Amino acid sequence: MKNKAIKILDGIIEGGVLFLIVFSPLAFGSVQVWAQTVIELVVFLMLTTWIVKIIIKKKIVFFKKSLSISILAFIVLILFQIIPFPEFILKFFSGTHRFYNNVSSQIPVVYTLGEQCLSVYRYATYIDLLEIVTCALLFFVIINNINSKKQIKRIFWVIVLTGFFICIFAIIQKFTWNGKIYWCKKIIRGAPFGPYINRDHFAGYINLVIPLSLGLILSRMNNSIKVFIGFITIVMISSLVISVSRGGVLSFLGATIFLSIMFFFFKKAEKKKLWYIAGILGTVVLFVFWLDWAPVIKRLATLADKEGGILFPRLPVWQASMGIVRDFPLLGTGLGTYFCTFSIYRPCEITSFFRHAHNDYLQLLTETGVIGFVIVLSFFIVFFKRAIKSLIFAKKNKVNYSLSGLLIAALTSIVTMLLHSFIDFNLHIFANALLFIIILALVVVMSNLIKDKIPIIVIPVKSFRAYLVGFLFVIGSFLFVFSVGKVYTADKYLRKAKIGNNKVKNLEKAAFIDSKNAFYHYQLGLTYQKESANQTKSLRDRQLLIGQAQSEIVQAIKLAPSIGRYWASYAWLVGSSGDYDKATCLFNQALKLDPYNSAIGELIDRMEELKDLKVN
Repeated sequence: MKNKAIKILDGIIEGGVLFLIVFSPLAFGSVQVWAQTVIELVVFLMLTTWIVKIIIKKKIVFFKKSLSISILAFIVLILFQIIPFPEFILKFFSGTHRFYNNVSSQIPVVYTLGEQCLSVYRYATYIDLLEIVTCALLFFVIINNINSKKQIKRIFWVIVLTGFFICIFAIIQKFTWNGKIYWCKKIIRGAPFGPYINRDHFAGYINLVIPLSLGLILSRMNNSIKVFIGFITIVMISSLVISVSRGGVLSFLGATIFLSIMFFFFKKAEKKKLWYIAGILGTVVLFVFWLDWAPVIKRLATLADKEGGILFPRLPVWQASMGIVRDFPLLGTGLGTYFCTFSIYRPCEITSFFRHAHNDYLQLLTETGVIGFVIVLSFFIVFFKRAIKSLIFAKKNKVNYSLSGLLIAALTSIVTMLLHSFIDFNLHIFANALLFIIILALVVVMSNLIKDKIPIIVIPVKSFRAYLVGFLFVIGSFLFVFSVGKVYTADKYLRKAKIGNNKVKNLEKAAFIDSKNAFYHYQLGLTYQKESANQTKSLRDRQLLIGQAQSEIVQAIKLAPSIGRYWASYAWLVGSSGDYDKATCLFNQALKLDPYNSAIGELIDRMEELKDLKVN
């Protein structure tokens, strides 16, 4: 009975992993709050199932690994970024201290130093922390519960088949494009491909999948199955090329070289099978030529262009981002805050808004500083060291031949994403990050299975440590579910406000529920401002609305003091009330934070016109 219950629980955990593999890319890459909420709750369900399994076994069994230390250290670092500190502590972190002093000294009435922390926008760091915790929990659940070759192969197959069907859909959608994803979801901007709003993010996803299918081809299995997988692989590589993602194609070529080298060193006996890859690539060229070769050639030909090439505008953005690193060297600006700090350093030739640095390594350095970068670097050094040691062990002892082939394939997937991350931000797309984490965990599991040695820590259920773990789980579970529910509920009211249903009331609910989200307060302030222009309202009501608008935008500034457009909107409200000196001071602050924002410049021009009219 006990074994049967454990088997059912194992099935639930594996089912959760398979659900995430299928659901996350199909839900538009899981970039929207509703999809992220589903994922976070599924991961929480998997964690709870693991806890129930522990209770039945009457002992806590943890996977002992130095990788876990790196993960926990990174989470502690992010927690450290969102803890409020007094001013004398912030002085040790000169960049953050100077930033707060600069903002508060300009308008001390608007921004006080009551809630200073290392992150320049605490809420953005908090949201990214939720995602990091979700990924960490998923990683720990997999390495502690997926422990057989059959389970690994099932997961490989589901990843590959999901990628294949998404590619079929993506190709059909491209040639029947009506401006909508799934032919029903209208896209305002972006370069969509498949279910992804950005073709580069589709490329990042499918580049994680392709090496796994190549690994299955190069492993030992029936020839008829290999032909089927070969067809699947041809379709997936073709869709990658047709997506015309230059970064995706380059990282795929790099990964192909890595896969070939790994097979040459660790699979010399079957290195002839590498001709399969050459045959597949040749077939892909013919297939793409048959479909439509011209757009692919045209796009790839722009790789080295000075304007429109792969390094423009990336290179100027990277150079400007180094200014953030210089000012916030040790602990960064806070995870997830790049979008609200880059504008301060943005050069005049960059007119677009950059939410990400298009280089995950540089963005990590700007947001978490040298300490965060070293923690992540140490994780991957240990990760690759352990995996390579397992491959050497398999080669030397001639054991787990097919599993070592799958391990090489999974490592190639990781390398592909790491290469692509030099020129894009795929790890900030939740679906891609999840699949990356799943493959990372599978590499760890396979490394241990090859050596047939799984280092574990066993804690009896009735020990003090077990009670402590249980207590922390209960507290952590409540905080996690509460946070996820709060973010989702507030976002639901925001979406209702966007479609025009009781806009003011819905925004008020969103700002109340998720009170640390500066964007909600800002949008509510703009809505109050718009309502105050309604001439059918009494003078008293309009003045009240203007006061509420100012109050909400001031709150937005307090929560996210580095966003220039918040200061500019407040300046406009103040100037509209007749206080031009204060408005000028506020506009100057806005320009310091976002000097090349054309919208701020337009507001200043309008304010000057309004001032001239009042004078005349």
